[in-house]
Amino acid sequence: MLNTTPSGRRSSHSGRLCVTALLSCVGVYVAGLLTVEKWYGLALYCGASSACEKAVASNWSSLFGVPIAAIGVFAYISIFITSISGISGFRMRAAISIGFYVSGVATSVSSALLTVSSVQLRSACLWCVLSGVLLAIIFYIHLGMWSTDNSLDMAKKPKLTVALLSCLLASGIAVIATCRVLERKSIDHDDLALSRMNALELTPATSHTIGDPRGRLTLIVFADFECQACHEAVPELLRAMHKSRGTRLVYRHMPLDQYPLSFSAAVASERLSSEVGFWKFVNSIYSQPSLSHNMLKEKMTEHHLPVQFNNGALRATRGDPAVTRVLQDLDVAHRLGLKVTPSIIVLENGHPRQVVNFRRALRMIELN
Repeated sequence: MLNTTPSGRRSSHSGRLCVTALLSCVGVYVAGLLTVEKWYGLALYCGASSACEKAVASNWSSLFGVPIAAIGVFAYISIFITSISGISGFRMRAAISIGFYVSGVATSVSSALLTVSSVQLRSACLWCVLSGVLLAIIFYIHLGMWSTDNSLDMAKKPKLTVALLSCLLASGIAVIATCRVLERKSIDHDDLALSRMNALELTPATSHTIGDPRGRLTLIVFADFECQACHEAVPELLRAMHKSRGTRLVYRHMPLDQYPLSFSAAVASERLSSEVGFWKFVNSIYSQPSLSHNMLKEKMTEHHLPVQFNNGALRATRGDPAVTRVLQDLDVAHRLGLKVTPSIIVLENGHPRQVVNFRRALRMIELN
């Protein structure tokens, strides 16, 4: 069959497909790390915010129980395979078309999820943004090739194919290596915080606890009633606790300044702990998608509590045991250097060991 495609265009397509193959290797690395964070609770660096953990913890991060990041890994590998196919000259037109459609759908999904993250979570995961940029570039490159005629016959390039396959393998190895480094850094950070933990009373006698009081494992959860990540983490932790033996969970308040209702909700939970029951209040709040002004006002009115939403005035209240307790928890969190919610401290046989996110805490409960 006569090849009618100019050699310059063939060379151009080959070069572009090399770029998409390399970008897909980077994509496998990024999506692979997000998948590990979702499944195993590995804490990724995300600047000064907790946006990555919030994104991974949100209901939008999975589809039918499968992490979106894992689907992203599959998409990147598909793009890599089609790029290699085109470079080697095997059904190049079909390879470009498949790459175009896969990257187009993936870019659309990524853009939609980033929009949801910005609107609903009020933050953007840096790794998710990077993945979105990679997909957009890959899609743009495929769009340029797809809109022009291309050849079905290209010279085989075995050395280049081997080199690109090596890049994909290197991406997988890099994911494992990064996980090991982050795990090591987490342990180092925990070692630095151990002296602070040992100097503080992490589980006072009046703590709100659930589970085995003599259990080997104790999880101290610093949470915020208005935090979106807490609304997913706390119910999952409580469900896991009901199936676990030898584990104790301690709830401590950490109302963040960025949430206007969180301090009022924490105080309300303490005021209602004897009348309604602390854990009943916790379940009633965290069973809802989010905490609203009307929901909290309704609970306060129902139990004849003073309707107070002025955090400054509440904090300044003297002699109120509920306010005092919340402030004590908050002081411990600040002295520990905790900045995001939920933050979970792990104690083994009463001794502080590490600070983990809730995915890792779930795994620890399951394995204990």
